[in-house]
Amino acid sequence: MLPQNINVDDIASHLHHSDLYLSPEVVKIYGEETTSIQEHYDNILNGTTAPHISEDLGATKIVVYPGVMRMDETRDLAQALKSKVDANTIIVQAEGIPGIISDKLTRGQIQDTQYLMVNSFHPAEVETFINTVHGTDLNYGTVNAIVLTLTALAAIFSVAFTRFFGGQNRT
Repeated sequence: MLPQNINVDDIASHLHHSDLYLSPEVVKIYGEETTSIQEHYDNILNGTTAPHISEDLGATKIVVYPGVMRMDETRDLAQALKSKVDANTIIVQAEGIPGIISDKLTRGQIQDTQYLMVNSFHPAEVETFINTVHGTDLNYGTVNAIVLTLTALAAIFSVAFTRFFGGQNRT
């Protein structure tokens, strides 16, 4: 459920023109540092400090909102925004647990790494999350091929072993 004080349409409208939304409250909190914080987020989104962002997350939008939000609230906000903007991944960063919705990341990848952004709305945590998630995907096609190959080899060796040693025990 979304908090009542959040205007999803307003945030989505902003995200149509930008990959980053800093709420007015966040801008007040950052004060004079807002420009450098915004530049840090821009460097993450353009791949300068998170070089694998487009490969791992695809088109990404980040929403930074202050205040404590429950996990279901940040996730629901991310989902609502995902349905309104063109992006593969939406990250809602707030105090508390972030909300992440992605076409490119698995649920396991998100759950294993989202703790890196808990209780913070600073860009360094998003950067760490993105750089940590790189290379955490498991290629199940390769895993299945290896398991199938090992099973086939075990069957071949089992047949060979049985024929070789099975024929010697006859008297």
